Amino acid sequence: METTLSLASGTFVLLVRLFFILAAQVPPAGLRKENGKLKINYTFANGETSDVEVREEIGNLILDSRREESNQDRKERYHCYSLDAAEYEGADYADGSTPETELFLQLENQRIKKAFEQLSEVQRRRLLMLAEGVSLREIARREGKDIKSIRESIEGARKKFLKYF
Repeated sequence: METTLSLASGTFVLLVRLFFILAAQVPPAGLRKENGKLKINYTFANGETSDVEVREEIGNLILDSRREESNQDRKERYHCYSLDAAEYEGADYADGSTPETELFLQLENQRIKKAFEQLSEVQRRRLLMLAEGVSLREIARREGKDIKSIRESIEGARKKFLKYF
């Protein structure tokens, strides 16, 4: 599947999805770095908490696992919808757009496009692959790079991108 870098209408959907992915990439709750080690905080059903110290590579595996699980949840949420689950009548299916929402969407589109133009060609390509649901490992494999360099590139792009929001 070839990734296009133009900002056509189909790509706008990817950019919006990318915006939400990048905005949500904050350290996961319960995971923190102390003295060069990662600590994972588990909260049990009875309210008790427990800290577990792990090596950085184990912590990174846990983070990757959480990201993959989140990506899978997102794919299922956006691509698996039963048409039998809802009625075809009512306000839920009415077009709720107003001139104000149309203007807001147009301005957001311009901001996203401007932020996207500030990225390098490599960062754009990697972010578009990420927005399409390609894992960091797969991006690294496709580009013949180390996953750490891919992660750093995407983090740098995220910082540039979020300056506009």
